[in-house]
Amino acid sequence: MIYAQGNYKNAMFRNMLLSRSSMSGAQFRAGGIVLGLLVIEANSGFSIGNGEYVRNPSDDLGMPNYPGQSSGFALGNANTWSLVYDAVVMKGGFHRHWRDASYDTQGNLIPAGPNRDQHLCYGISLQDLYVGLRHVLVIDHDPNRPGLVDLTGPETIGPCVEYIPGYGSNTRAFSQTTAILDQVDNNQQPDPEQYDVQFCNWDAATPDYRVDGISQLIKDGTTLEAYEDQKTGSSGKTHYDFHNRMRASEAPWEERREISDWFRGRMGNNVTRRTTPKTMQFKPNAWQYTPGFMSCIELDWSADGLEGLPGDVEGDSVDTYGAPYMNWNLDPKFDFEGLTLRRILMEVTQGALIASDPVTVIGDSRVNPSMGTIFGIGGYSGSDKLAVDCYDGMFMNTGDVQGNVDITARANSDVALVMDDGDFTLSSGNSLTIYGMSNVGFDGVSATTRTLTIQPGSTVSFKPTLRIWCQENGPSYFLPKPGHEMTGSGGTIGTVREFQPRIEDDFMAILDDIQYVPANAENVSGVVIRGLDDDQGEKTDYARLDYGEHAPEVWFDGSVSEVVTGIKGFDDFKTDKVIEPDLPSAVVINGGTLHLDITGVANGTYVKMNVDSISGAFDAVTAAGNSAKDITVSITATTLTVQIADGDGTVSGGTS
Repeated sequence: MIYAQGNYKNAMFRNMLLSRSSMSGAQFRAGGIVLGLLVIEANSGFSIGNGEYVRNPSDDLGMPNYPGQSSGFALGNANTWSLVYDAVVMKGGFHRHWRDASYDTQGNLIPAGPNRDQHLCYGISLQDLYVGLRHVLVIDHDPNRPGLVDLTGPETIGPCVEYIPGYGSNTRAFSQTTAILDQVDNNQQPDPEQYDVQFCNWDAATPDYRVDGISQLIKDGTTLEAYEDQKTGSSGKTHYDFHNRMRASEAPWEERREISDWFRGRMGNNVTRRTTPKTMQFKPNAWQYTPGFMSCIELDWSADGLEGLPGDVEGDSVDTYGAPYMNWNLDPKFDFEGLTLRRILMEVTQGALIASDPVTVIGDSRVNPSMGTIFGIGGYSGSDKLAVDCYDGMFMNTGDVQGNVDITARANSDVALVMDDGDFTLSSGNSLTIYGMSNVGFDGVSATTRTLTIQPGSTVSFKPTLRIWCQENGPSYFLPKPGHEMTGSGGTIGTVREFQPRIEDDFMAILDDIQYVPANAENVSGVVIRGLDDDQGEKTDYARLDYGEHAPEVWFDGSVSEVVTGIKGFDDFKTDKVIEPDLPSAVVINGGTLHLDITGVANGTYVKMNVDSISGAFDAVTAAGNSAKDITVSITATTLTVQIADGDGTVSGGTS
């Protein structure tokens, strides 16, 4: 049903319900992270390997190298694993399938009919040593399934009435590749120190495993039919009734955990879920079953994973506890009350990380919301630095910020310095950096005026964003690697933040911190990847600028204003309610530096602040990219504008 080839990498599979596949439920050939898997009536359950690729989570992030290396996933732990967590395989068995008419090697006709060949039937097959199995159950084997006995057509799947163990292949509950075994053992049982797996009622050749003390009555009653009986409050249900009910459900995968909990619970595996809020601490699993840096894996939040994930219970808080790096890829059921960051680099790549209370920062920390994710705090007053760097992500503050905070808003990001409640003070030594193609300012429906205060010693910067279109030099399919500089004949062009493959060998790239705008047909060089993240290293002249459809675009539209953030606006992030930008807003400039980078920016007048009230002036105005341009800054009661014209580099206005 799922066949993932051996050349992918960094894959994650979550909350899957797979039923009635013709052969395997799932083959994860290059490994990965599998969280929540239910396989029902597959010829074979699942197989998983460890892949071929090495990757480190500190790539491009300025972090020290982590111990160990991973094939298939970047692991923070010393050992390297693929992981299967919370999985149940049931009703595995041989399927006999219809064979179309064919001819043998002598040209004799072989009539169409039931195929006597049989495929390997297993519950779990490990293709590599480095696989962790936690909370896994293989149960209710069914090699000669009743029903569908009339094999009359190619769509029919039926029982193996001629099943003979050893004919075609063997049945097994658990297997590993011979390369990691001293001898072949079709029914090898897993090492209890490495794997947490239970077997029950599989076949006569595989004894029950880790279900001691459970009566045979309970074992015999742990079937899909019994589950359906108790689920529907009736009796006599069949597996067909289960499948029919699931097909009629709008979201059958939402029942996956309930099914797994019922089966594992009957086998004596505690599945009680936490119901009271607590501060969840991120502690990478001591057995090193997990990558050690992903927020969505329950094993890294408690010893057995049974306390669930942060946000499962309303009122939860989060403490990173000392993990130096975390990939936040969790969309919790509830927002958090508190958030403690402990000297961490956090990439927010999926979902949302939102805390209603003021954030606690212990040791300088950085959070990077990206790919449409949300990072939200309820204010901050501490002295340790919190740096928020948004690219294609969202940040919001719903409290008072008076502490050590740097904010960077890059292309396609939405930054609400104040969202309904609180105020934002840019303190001495801190920076607010706004690139083109971003939205920064105030949002919400509060009737109270909210204020951005710019203090002496702080810096507010406005910088351009460059978008270019390129065509590759040859069929190499190289793409620029985000986070690295792209160079041209004039030196560094800028830092790549995003690329988008177009057709054939064309791509679009977005850059910031630009040094110059390249000319048409100019060759570009730099660190490249192939595919999505297959690092190819430094390549010279791998592509050239293509003005054919699009000349380079320099965006200098980033500003401080009232904004509607996101596609539908910030609200509680659980509804489609749009919040209009009618929050009263003020900017108080008590000094500081205004920095204007106008590299590649065309002459014109640009509005950089547009709010209900502006007062004060900067201590200094500095500029870059203006050697042949004059800049005039004007501050009115509601706007700050920047006028760019040809000149000799003169900068005027904006100061008291």
